[in-house]
Amino acid sequence: APPAAPTPAAPPAAPTPAAPPAAPPAAPPAVLLFPYM
Repeated sequence: APPAAPTPAAPPAAPTPAAPPAAPPAAPPAVLLFPYM
């Protein structure tokens, strides 16, 4: 029997893009603290 053909190497996985940094809160601190005042 002829030798089995070598299986092609799997292509390297594409690098996952870095997650964007968390966006700053849209509400200013004064609005966030208002309920506690």
